[in-house]
Amino acid sequence: MRKRASSIDVARLAEVSQATVSYVLSNRTDKVISEVTRSKVLAAAEKLSYMPNRLADGILRGKTLTIGVLMSDFSNSFNSKILTGMESGFAEAGYSILIAHNRNDPEQERLQVRMLMEHRVAGIVAVSDEATVRDLPMWVEKALRLDVDVCVVDDSSLDGMVDTVVSDDLEGASLAVDHLVSQGHERIAFLGGSDRTTTSRDRRIGYEQALRRHGLEVDSSLMIGNHYRTDVDPDLSPLILGPNRATAVFGVSDGLVGQAMMRLESEGIYRRDILAYVGYGNLEFSRYLWLSTIEQYPIEMGRRAASRMIARIAGNKSNPTTDRVKPELVIRRSSFPPKEF
Repeated sequence: MRKRASSIDVARLAEVSQATVSYVLSNRTDKVISEVTRSKVLAAAEKLSYMPNRLADGILRGKTLTIGVLMSDFSNSFNSKILTGMESGFAEAGYSILIAHNRNDPEQERLQVRMLMEHRVAGIVAVSDEATVRDLPMWVEKALRLDVDVCVVDDSSLDGMVDTVVSDDLEGASLAVDHLVSQGHERIAFLGGSDRTTTSRDRRIGYEQALRRHGLEVDSSLMIGNHYRTDVDPDLSPLILGPNRATAVFGVSDGLVGQAMMRLESEGIYRRDILAYVGYGNLEFSRYLWLSTIEQYPIEMGRRAASRMIARIAGNKSNPTTDRVKPELVIRRSSFPPKEF
């Protein structure tokens, strides 16, 4: 079997020091290397098929060029797009990612965080979810004590402690309600999650603020549901029963709105062309339901999270902040003017 080339072999062939080989192949910018020398090193590495041992380098430094990414659900298109954005951003800076799945279980999350730190990751990006968000402070504090940088995506409850990246959910909810009011709706229901995450809380607050700004009542009987999960059916009767029924629905996620649409129609209670809807997320299936929704730009959220993390690893010591990505209203057929029932 052919012996794998080492950095010593590259240095000998390029007639430079081993340190110079390391500087060139690590893309170091703090050392001045002439273009002639850089070209000689790259040519030698190519000729010898040399591959740097990043793991060994990381062990010597105490950190690898690997970022841990912690999330609950990879199949969710929102999370997968965040991951796409992060992969792109980290790859451009020479980092790889190690993905950990918490399975919406706080205990599993603690185990996964420990695994990531045992692998000497340079930082951890956590994509928040309802089930584990309350446990974030405990492991984040420990990670920071161990000099592991952390960034949280899709929840800003740790604003000021670590960098966070979220959709501007107050603005997104306002866009949804403003659009429905412009269509003539005054009885707008809220289909929402709990206040455990700042995303759900801010969408509720944005909904309430927008109604009041338009001089409309915030009717608690039209505020339905207390979770993001689509496997638990909320009581939808306030949407359709009584003289003060809703004529439109704003939901904190496309999934919850899609569930409501399908359930009411499948039970023969309501036709989809009677109740107007606006969701949140612009997930892939929403276009097939002709669902008006709020675009969050998850790929951009992932890129910004990667940028924040790279800056921290590079030594940025500024105070942690929350980066709010500007959302956009996507209008489709589901958000029509009020109709008679």
